[in-house]
Amino acid sequence: DGVAKVRSWIGKEGFEAKGTADLETFLLSQSTPQLIRHVRFVHSATRKYNVSAYLKVGTTGTGGMGLNIPYTHSEDRPSKKLLAKTEAAFAQTGLLFLLARTPKAPIVKEVKPAAMIGYRAVQVKEVTDRHGNSKLYEPQSLSLKKGEALALREPAEDYKESSSLKVPVVDTGENGVFTRGEFAAITALGQMEYITPEEIARTVVLEIRGANTGKDIMSALDGSVLSPSYKAGLVREVALQDLDEVESDALDSGEGHPSVALGRLGPPELSKLLFEAALIKRLYPKIDGLLEDKATHKKVSEQLAEVLKSSSLDQLACSIGIPILLPDGETLLRGPSINVPEVLGHKRSATLKAKSVDQWAKKGWVDLRPANVKTWRARFEQMLSARADLRNAGSAAASRRSYMSARFEIGEVVAWIFNNEMEGYRIK
Repeated sequence: DGVAKVRSWIGKEGFEAKGTADLETFLLSQSTPQLIRHVRFVHSATRKYNVSAYLKVGTTGTGGMGLNIPYTHSEDRPSKKLLAKTEAAFAQTGLLFLLARTPKAPIVKEVKPAAMIGYRAVQVKEVTDRHGNSKLYEPQSLSLKKGEALALREPAEDYKESSSLKVPVVDTGENGVFTRGEFAAITALGQMEYITPEEIARTVVLEIRGANTGKDIMSALDGSVLSPSYKAGLVREVALQDLDEVESDALDSGEGHPSVALGRLGPPELSKLLFEAALIKRLYPKIDGLLEDKATHKKVSEQLAEVLKSSSLDQLACSIGIPILLPDGETLLRGPSINVPEVLGHKRSATLKAKSVDQWAKKGWVDLRPANVKTWRARFEQMLSARADLRNAGSAAASRRSYMSARFEIGEVVAWIFNNEMEGYRIK
């Protein structure tokens, strides 16, 4: 309905102000933004209040039937409304799947009935039709003539009211009320068929108690998705070695630049950290070099600036939107565009405020100031300490705190930062 209304006033003539309300209604009716917001609220609330388990009773949207489902909300089939319900239902399942793989989130479960749910009661009740009408009217006779318009809506006052629309119905809860004929049809063998609320509730209680019912969608997805493989781990090492050799050949021949980052993969911190690690690696080829050098943070900062001058890293970083803040904290090397800060709309500038430089440098600028050298030293100290624990304690000490690579691999270093400083790690 929303799409139809918006199309009707857009037409070939362009925007008309009268359609603004329809457009706002259409935008507000989009399910995906609301679902994303909802799951983010769930994540925030469950963490804040230390919720141990979150269980959702979901839906397939079609009562377990396929695209050929004959039932609609009285519109033509296949029902776009019903398919939109399925789309939203499984979009939420996907978002809950991510929530279930989020550190410090609650245990997440979803039970998804694939049949019609009911029923609550059987009774004689005054009900309404699809138009909200709850009255019976005496019909009027009309002679059909080709070429004449057929009115689809006429004033109810023009018809004689006989009684109220009172019929025996079965109340199926959220699905509404059905007559005997409708209920018999939809629950028949081969149709939606039928499951009771009590059966669903029993499954929910068993799952909350920790029993394995086999009906938890999250567990089913976990068991069916393809996880990281041993072979891929071996191939990864080969790919990194090949990249290392190709990069060396390209640099020696002058036909290429360091393989650091392109800025296409986010967040903005990723490119910034990769370039900083690449600079440090040029000064200290081994990961413990920065710790063994007893020079002051200021001295190291100045040395990194010198390394920058003798490489093409400055051109590469600045060209892809990653500016470089020099040791004095006041000089910025930049290219045609700057990725951070991000601005909305058509703005092409940002105002410098008291804390702006620190915030932007942390988010997406290569920061050569002494304070950032201190931060990197602290990181390397933690990484090497965890590495020593791994050597002494074996697999028991293998965790995200451990730096696994035997060499100074800038991507591994940044992954360690994501794992330990940003809580950006996988738990399954």
